[in-house]
Amino acid sequence: MNRLRQTALLLAVTVLVGCGVGKSRLEYIPVRGTVTLDGKPLSIKNVFLFPEQGVEGLGAKALTNKDGAFELEAVVGGATEVIKGAVAGKYLVVVSDFTIDPGTPEGLQQPQPNTPAVRVPSVYSSADTTPLRLEVSPHMNDVVIELKTMGR
Repeated sequence: MNRLRQTALLLAVTVLVGCGVGKSRLEYIPVRGTVTLDGKPLSIKNVFLFPEQGVEGLGAKALTNKDGAFELEAVVGGATEVIKGAVAGKYLVVVSDFTIDPGTPEGLQQPQPNTPAVRVPSVYSSADTTPLRLEVSPHMNDVVIELKTMGR
């Protein structure tokens, strides 16, 4: 999926506010984990789960912390509260670099590390090319999403 399609998908999710996909209808399973690149934690990266065919809901998202750890939050149209977790099922996993929109107010910007950020290999940054899959199921343990630098 190119950037335009990803932006359109996120816009469509936003437009679905109030369309009946709500917390009361679906069961959300807590999902925690770590994202690594060649075995080292990846800090301040976006994690998106796109549901595969047959999975209810709109997916889930997270932002890794400085240690590469994350906790998924459901993408829910019309939600007035944060819903932790994801609906059971199989997902495409996309990991991308966190970027700050130049128009973002200073108070909403994330602190940036003093050292240059490690970039996510582009193969993992698109739903069209990512080889990453995750199956969310009840009673799952913390997950490790392992990325590899090309050629390793």
